[in-house]
Amino acid sequence: MYIKVKISTENAKAWLSRYGDTLPPRGMNALHDALRDVSPMITESVRANVAASLRVQRAVFKKSYYAKPNKIGDKVVLKIGSGVVWAWVHESGLRFSKRLLIPFVRIGYKSFKIAIEKIRAGGGYFVKGRNATILMARHGTPLPRGAAFRRRYRIEKGLKKVPKRSDIPFGVLVSGVVLTPKTKVFQTVMDKMPIIIKTIETRLEGL
Repeated sequence: MYIKVKISTENAKAWLSRYGDTLPPRGMNALHDALRDVSPMITESVRANVAASLRVQRAVFKKSYYAKPNKIGDKVVLKIGSGVVWAWVHESGLRFSKRLLIPFVRIGYKSFKIAIEKIRAGGGYFVKGRNATILMARHGTPLPRGAAFRRRYRIEKGLKKVPKRSDIPFGVLVSGVVLTPKTKVFQTVMDKMPIIIKTIETRLEGL
């Protein structure tokens, strides 16, 4: 993502006009320092937007967002990113049109794979209802986080105790998933653009 900004102060424009599109090393350093100055502010603003837009389960997800200056070839850019590789989904949205099996309890990839292998070996079956197709795990099938699945089933049915030899719902089969955009990271950065431009101008005028 590239954002074009306009330098408005006369001193900064005069300084830039001497060099055209290519800044000398001290100009590049000044630009890098300007972006470094605004990075903490941008980082906090982005994290605040993420926290307000999502029901964040773990604080580490919010803290994974960052802003920092970065040199790419002969350009200095302000990089807005996240340590979580799929975080962009919340910004741009996603449409997935293939069938997916979504477990009713959050489990990791390895645990999910183990559960599916046990269910495929005869430990489960599908039940087609009016609105959904449910994958049931047969009684006695050892599931990762099996207690969590039984607890969810008990709460959903309003039971004090899960009946003996009961089959437990494992997940729901869906024909596709549509994730709508929720965060506004791009707009948050754009809202701070006047401050970013002013900081760049101040650094250039100080040369």
